[in-house]
Amino acid sequence: MHPITHADHKQNTPTRLTHPEEIYRALLAEGDAADRFHGFAPLASNYHGYCCVLSKGIADPRLLQKYLEKHFNGIAIPVCLPIAADTCAIALNLTGPKHLRNFMDINSVLTTIAEHFQKENLGTLHFFTGNTTSDIRNLNQSYRQALEACRYRFTEEAPAVCNYEEAHAVASQACAYPPSKLWKQMVLSVQVGNIAAFKMLSAELFSFFRDKHKDNAYFVRKAILFTCQAITSDQDAFAGQISYQELYALEQSLESTSCLDAMENHFMEFARLLLERSREASAPHPTISTKVCAVISQNISNPEFTLDDVASQLFISPNYLRKLFKKETGTTFIDHLTKARLEHARILLGKQDIKVNDVARLVGYKDPRYFAVCFKKIFKTSPYEYAKSLHPTECH
Repeated sequence: MHPITHADHKQNTPTRLTHPEEIYRALLAEGDAADRFHGFAPLASNYHGYCCVLSKGIADPRLLQKYLEKHFNGIAIPVCLPIAADTCAIALNLTGPKHLRNFMDINSVLTTIAEHFQKENLGTLHFFTGNTTSDIRNLNQSYRQALEACRYRFTEEAPAVCNYEEAHAVASQACAYPPSKLWKQMVLSVQVGNIAAFKMLSAELFSFFRDKHKDNAYFVRKAILFTCQAITSDQDAFAGQISYQELYALEQSLESTSCLDAMENHFMEFARLLLERSREASAPHPTISTKVCAVISQNISNPEFTLDDVASQLFISPNYLRKLFKKETGTTFIDHLTKARLEHARILLGKQDIKVNDVARLVGYKDPRYFAVCFKKIFKTSPYEYAKSLHPTECH
């Protein structure tokens, strides 16, 4: 869900807005919109109060608008604003005489609508309400309160209507953290690769969350992220195995979950990823020089082949590859490449039906004379003499 932001309706000069949806999007996006846009004065004078509600769930926004207008008749004038695939912001312009009565009526009407949609298989709806306000300039604050009410609930496990005051009360409570021993055991189980133990401990952790924090989705998300970070912080076991993108993807998955079961599934998938990476890290891996040699052998006849080409294929920077290769082999890449070309040339010269000029071309030398100079420098004899020594009766 992407909340309406100031950037969505930023204006440098007063602007005339005429479409109701445009007006209310501006109001929700920024509290001072009423001072900077024409067209808000009628709204401020026609209604005695305002409130923002978020709807979450699968429902047709046009159908929702229709039911809102029907059931809020005489209580409020609703304006339904889709802001995500499953989310609408609803601006309620209150018409009743008393705020307290309006507040009770709002909850009652929204509950009726949610129950009707469920009964008629029109979609599953949950509503999250901000506080009512008498000043249209505070509609943005009511919207933020509705967002917070939503943030502290698992949508699928929430009642039909949740309000900001309930979320604020939950947020004000002291945090009850899971036992530290449980966290430590979970970290250890992943580090030693015991997925069965981790699954059992995960079930225990989520049982704790269901018992203590079923109404505090925000805290559960943060606690799960903390647990994952505690696991991956072991430099010896997981250094470099999980990317920032993967941690961010986990955070986004946790933010979008609407129930504890889905969050537990995401958590287990992340643990399996860690175990898989840990097994890969502990398995024997070819050295960088082995990988370089493999790439060289595939490109031995290419006269334009350089270290940059190897670095590109191995997804590593040329300078870093140059240092690693020298550290492992004690020689430079260019010396190794030259030797590899000439060793391959010596093998080819062992064949009876190949000419020296062809050998030079097949090992990446454009100039046969330069090839001969390099060959003699390494093997103390010319390619022609070397071939002749192997095949005295053949003329190359």
